[in-house]
Amino acid sequence: MAYSTIPKNKDHYDSIHYVGNGYSGSTAKTVNTTNSFRPDWVWVKNMDQGSRHWHSQDSTSGETKWLALDDNDAFNTESDWTFDFESTGISIPNSSNRTNTSSENFITAMFKANGGTTSSNTNGSITSTVQANQTAGFSIVTWTGTGSAGTIGHGLSTKPDWIFVKRTSATEWWQIYCSRINSDDSSSFSTDPETDYIELGYDDSQIGDNANRWNDTAPTTSVFSVGTHAGVNNSSDTYVAYCISAVQGFSHVGLYRGNGTNNSSFVYTGGKPKTLWIKSTSTQDWILVDDKMNFNRQSGSVPQYFMKPENEDAKQTGSRVEFRANGFKVVTSNAEVGDGYKYIYLAMLEEPLVSSNGVPATAK
Repeated sequence: MAYSTIPKNKDHYDSIHYVGNGYSGSTAKTVNTTNSFRPDWVWVKNMDQGSRHWHSQDSTSGETKWLALDDNDAFNTESDWTFDFESTGISIPNSSNRTNTSSENFITAMFKANGGTTSSNTNGSITSTVQANQTAGFSIVTWTGTGSAGTIGHGLSTKPDWIFVKRTSATEWWQIYCSRINSDDSSSFSTDPETDYIELGYDDSQIGDNANRWNDTAPTTSVFSVGTHAGVNNSSDTYVAYCISAVQGFSHVGLYRGNGTNNSSFVYTGGKPKTLWIKSTSTQDWILVDDKMNFNRQSGSVPQYFMKPENEDAKQTGSRVEFRANGFKVVTSNAEVGDGYKYIYLAMLEEPLVSSNGVPATAK
């Protein structure tokens, strides 16, 4: 059996650096995926300027609605800031400073689900609307809350390892489920994630322990569970979830412990990372590192850039991790990624350690 079942990772996920055109001459900015797939969940961030939201849209919710990863707002329908989903990427028919300011640098991540085609899912006690890419372990799920603990069909044939959940009809922070989470830093690496959660959208959030998010129940191959918290299941409110089930050589979810030195942990991911989310189990900022943030860096040189998806800041200078063919190396004692805490991470991979045709990944 091949190490990886996905011949080309960029058929399903891509991150791209682009320069805005300011919608000059009424010409929309087109951003194409490398392997020309139609994306279904896309987020964009201005790398040059602060005070710019992380702009998020998905094809289930439609081209007129957007969310901010760094904010708790409900769906916004301001059309001057939205983009269009195209067969090979996105088209941006505006000059928004969040997505298309002239001559400024942006980074975007694009996930493929099912081309915008959804279906009703009744696997759970709460009916959901789903579009899923089972090959890549990614689905978009929407539902209306009931106010009573229940289960929700996710459309994947495997258990989700990471779930982003956002209430879309009212304000609420993003709720994150991670299969490797553990709030007790003094314990072993065995986990009890069913009662643990973390929030995305504001500084210094830490792991919480409360069954009202996931109802003290781990996801199954068909459903994930929700409790009664307003962030996941308030009566009559609407929600969206982005579910990721780790696929060998394509994506990886895990936990590591820093050692508090500048020659810290090596973390195995089974492939070369492309986009990496990291969060301490303590009160430290989220960190996001992507290879395309370093668009103007010569090979082997410093600095490396990183960003913080819970705030509006521009890219920041400083080495946090180095990407390797089979994982990443933590190269700082900074408490955000390398001190003596536990850290959860989500890694979307550029390429597997060994591709489906037997070709090994490059070293760096």
